[in-house]
Amino acid sequence: MNIGEFLEMSLDELESVSGIEKTRWCKYFNGGLMNERNIYRFAASVEMTAGEFLDALNQKRKSLRALKMKNVEVISGSQHLFTTD
Repeated sequence: MNIGEFLEMSLDELESVSGIEKTRWCKYFNGGLMNERNIYRFAASVEMTAGEFLDALNQKRKSLRALKMKNVEVISGSQHLFTTD
C-alpha cells in the first residue's frame, strides 16, 4: 500500500485490511504515542516499511488537526450568528 492509498482509507477499511481495531487506529491518529513494536506491527499490517508508515501517520494526523481546526472555526462562527447583543 502506498501513502496516498493509506490516507484515503476509512477506519473501517483500515480495520478490515490490517486486522487492527479501528479504536486503536483512532488512538494513534489522534496523537497517541506508539512504541517501536507497534510501529513495525502497524506498518506490516498495511504492507509499508516503518518509515513509510510514520510518514503516512504524520500526514494523517496533520489532516485531522486541520479538519478539527476548521470545525472549531465553523462552530465558533455559528455561535456568533445566534447571539443577540
